[in-house]
Amino acid sequence: MQVERIDALADASFQLARARLQWPGGRQSEGWGRDADLQLAGLKAVAEAVERHACESLPPSAVRSAAAALPRWMHPDLFVRYADAQYASPTFPFVRLDAGEQRWWIPAESMDDGRATFVLADCACLSDAFDAAYRRRLVTSATTSGCATGASVGDAIGRATLELVERDAFMRHWLRQAPGAEIDDESLPGRARRRLADLRHAGCRAGAQWLTLGVQPALLAWAQHDERAFTCVGSACGFDADAALESAMNELETMARARLEGVPEVPIAPVQVRGPADHGALYATRAHFRDADALLAAGLGNGVAFSKVAATLSRDVAELQQRLRMRGHSLCWMDLTVPHAVSLIEGIALHTVRVVAPGLVPMAFGHGLLPLGMLENIEAGGGRVHPFC
Repeated sequence: MQVERIDALADASFQLARARLQWPGGRQSEGWGRDADLQLAGLKAVAEAVERHACESLPPSAVRSAAAALPRWMHPDLFVRYADAQYASPTFPFVRLDAGEQRWWIPAESMDDGRATFVLADCACLSDAFDAAYRRRLVTSATTSGCATGASVGDAIGRATLELVERDAFMRHWLRQAPGAEIDDESLPGRARRRLADLRHAGCRAGAQWLTLGVQPALLAWAQHDERAFTCVGSACGFDADAALESAMNELETMARARLEGVPEVPIAPVQVRGPADHGALYATRAHFRDADALLAAGLGNGVAFSKVAATLSRDVAELQQRLRMRGHSLCWMDLTVPHAVSLIEGIALHTVRVVAPGLVPMAFGHGLLPLGMLENIEAGGGRVHPFC
């Protein structure tokens, strides 16, 4: 395990750390952490690296079976649905589930009643978890959204649930090309006001929004620079509004500071976009940095008070789970804990879980791979490559 401080972002208002882990069998994983405290930034980086490795590995509990032979299973369409036109495209990489086909499944537990069920591994693991033959027949390709590593299973479930809800809110706004409610600058905590002011001083337009279309309100921070031709966003969801805003600002500032400090433009077209880094690269090209304007066009000067946003948040995991349940999004969780990671850091047991919920729109990366079958109303432009990276 190697953890190092990254000093490249000289003007950032937080510490940036990177962790690189070498696993038995030769695999490697990398994670990044941001925090005002360097030690916490390092721990976050390690947790992200562990999470990444867990998502790239089939857990020991996974079973190979036809869906029809399982005692209880959940159809992947509950978690991700594509449009008929996507399946009809010769370049679309995913197939519909055949219940008689041998597939990998992961045992899951309902957060409502504790009942056991099985979830298709395609919905829980990254494509690297499977052999080449299986990858040619994927039903979907999961991201790390909704997966989290924590000091306990409960802690990891809470973190994963918040991330799942945050990504759902972002995707609903993106697919509908609907901006959130702008948050009035004067009502923001002082540190956030100063950070936005610093970005504006550097030539950016910048602001913070309240994403309202999901189950739990999420926060979106954004910055756009005309001369340098880039747009960056960061988002977060939490039980504490100040902490969630800080997290969203950290994500935003990481990308924006890198662009301001001279990360060069990489020529890329939308059809070439595959992973998260490609999304960021596309929105740092002069041809496409304005493609997210519909999401950012909340309008300046008529914002909602930050205190109002804070008052709408769930107080804890139990309350959030109740909100989800009432909206038909009952949670299930899967244990993806990597045995080698449990004792990776002395005194801290690292547990990794994946949380899924029917009907929540998942984060997706890559050209043409958004789950366009999940919402009835998708506005023109909602199927384009989004700026989230």
